Amino acid sequence: MSTDDHPDIFADFCEGPSTAVPLAQPAPPFDPWGMGETAASRVMRQMAAGQEQAARAAAESDRRDAATREAVGAASDGGEGHLRSSEPASARVVLARVEESAQDRADQIAELKAERERQAAQSAAHWATVETQDADFHVTLFHLGFTIAGVRPDGAEFEIEGEYPPAGWDLSDDTAENARLREGLEAEISAVIAPWVSHYHSLGLVRADLASFAEGGGLGKYTTEPTLCLVHRAEDADLPVVELAQFPEFRVELASIPGATLSLSVKAKLRNATMLHDTMRRGGGGPGQWSGEATPQLDPAPDESRDEWLERVCLSRPMLGRLVERWVACGRNPYLFARYGDWTERADRSEKIEWVVNGVIPRKEVIVLAGASGAGKSSVVHSWLGALGARSDSQFRHVLGIPITGRFVCALVAGEESAGSINYRAAKHASAWGPSDYLTLNDPDSSLADHIESLDSLPNLDLVVVDTVGAFFDGDPKSDRAARAFLAPLVRLARVKNCAVILVNHLTKFGEGVKSIGGLKAHVLGAGAFVAVCRLAIGVIRVAGKRLEVGPFKANIPEELLWLPEGTGCRYQLNDQAFTLDPILEKAATGSLSYEVLDLICDAIAEQNRLGRVVRRTGRHELWERKLSELEGVSRAALRAAIIELVDADRIIDGPDGLVAVFPTLGGGDDTE
Repeated sequence: MSTDDHPDIFADFCEGPSTAVPLAQPAPPFDPWGMGETAASRVMRQMAAGQEQAARAAAESDRRDAATREAVGAASDGGEGHLRSSEPASARVVLARVEESAQDRADQIAELKAERERQAAQSAAHWATVETQDADFHVTLFHLGFTIAGVRPDGAEFEIEGEYPPAGWDLSDDTAENARLREGLEAEISAVIAPWVSHYHSLGLVRADLASFAEGGGLGKYTTEPTLCLVHRAEDADLPVVELAQFPEFRVELASIPGATLSLSVKAKLRNATMLHDTMRRGGGGPGQWSGEATPQLDPAPDESRDEWLERVCLSRPMLGRLVERWVACGRNPYLFARYGDWTERADRSEKIEWVVNGVIPRKEVIVLAGASGAGKSSVVHSWLGALGARSDSQFRHVLGIPITGRFVCALVAGEESAGSINYRAAKHASAWGPSDYLTLNDPDSSLADHIESLDSLPNLDLVVVDTVGAFFDGDPKSDRAARAFLAPLVRLARVKNCAVILVNHLTKFGEGVKSIGGLKAHVLGAGAFVAVCRLAIGVIRVAGKRLEVGPFKANIPEELLWLPEGTGCRYQLNDQAFTLDPILEKAATGSLSYEVLDLICDAIAEQNRLGRVVRRTGRHELWERKLSELEGVSRAALRAAIIELVDADRIIDGPDGLVAVFPTLGGGDDTE
């Protein structure tokens, strides 16, 4: 047989193949989401494809070697090694190339094996360093991961570890439908992970998602899943901190992939404290792509040494012990954990009672304001709305004598008063405080539920007044269940909108003659739940004419925070001109000046304020030095005593600019309406 009969055998080895042999590409990995492969699977596929291609090339080379040897043997004359005289040189060349190719492959395999051994040794040394604890501080890394599992349409099961960021989830087709699917899935996963990240944040752990040392160090690998580090002293290593990584199986169904479930797990790993500090200094902290919550306050400061930083972020032994104790006691449930323990340990420890008006109107609460018919309940709440809704601070504003500043978003839900009556009161208030903005909801065809729905849509809300309960409550007046059902949406509104809700209510016929604030509690109209559910109940009693007494008759708020003790009242005067409610002095002590003289002195100071003249308690700027005709006959001592009483009653403010009259011209008569 001549070489002309098989020209390709020698051409393959001497000159390379004349035509490239096509290599079969590996099948794409199963894509359970219909979204394309992840960054990790793409890298793994490319590596597998390269290895398979090398194997196929080696197999093809072996095939050609065998074919060459067969051709050479067939061309021999007297058996193996005896070539016909016409082609001995060519055969020897072929054999030499075959042997050379085999040696090259053996060398490559040896080099690859040596490189793998070197990398394995490097990795082992690296992990030994990473996991070696320092002598002073120890670090336990908590890695929060998730797994998505399900069954594909053909019945085959799939399971995917979510170790890479969503940016690696390339869509197979750039369509709007795929974009929505990806967005929905990412949002679902983030929503599941977020509470757990918040839980571990609350323990005082350092966020270090991008710390490259944690997942490969010098190899340059890292994870973007939530990774948090717990730092403690070496002597506290006996505490079972790994308990914090243990919790019952947590699995939720995914709406984005019908039939698929997502499960969470936390792996606790040892890490080196010095390496953590060095990595964080290089910018290795912060969140990855599955949660935006970070702990920048725990990152090393530019001028902070390793020891200073670890000292600052390490958790003390008592704190670690309490964390483990609470975690086990609450069943390893993050929701219950945040609500279990001493008040200083619970998640709501920083919350305090917030006020719309200090001591009078608390936020997030439903308040009852009750009084007999004609007591002045509507006058009281309307004056509050006018004061709180005023656009300007140019005029002194107050609620029951408590100064207020700023603008508030208020709403009046009126069931008994017409728009004309509401507007008449508002016009009167404007004469004292200027224009006031507040929402009025008095459509007779709308229910309380309709009004609450409208209020829910407001971006901000400070106060809601419902005047009155009887106009909207149509249940059994003696039923606690009906009363609680009526109050429930109002309680929810107060909590969700961080506002106060005031319910104006009447008294029973037996309460019409009650003369004390404390006596009103037993006579509020309707079931007992109207008072029991509310944290604060305020009573209004008409003393005489336009004088009212207002005070709390039920308070589940510490007494020292209220403007008055429970069961007591303060007297106020309804101003005829402005319809405002202004505090008046209690009965003067024996030997003190009359109400009329006190009012006269207060008005005199107000006039001096209007004229821009400074008035002080003593010295050349005191009121007595003005020799005012209206104060003729009042001694210097009497003036000074009166000013003390007026300051104590908050009708005059003694500030750096002198005396300023706050409540002039109150009047002391018992005028009738």
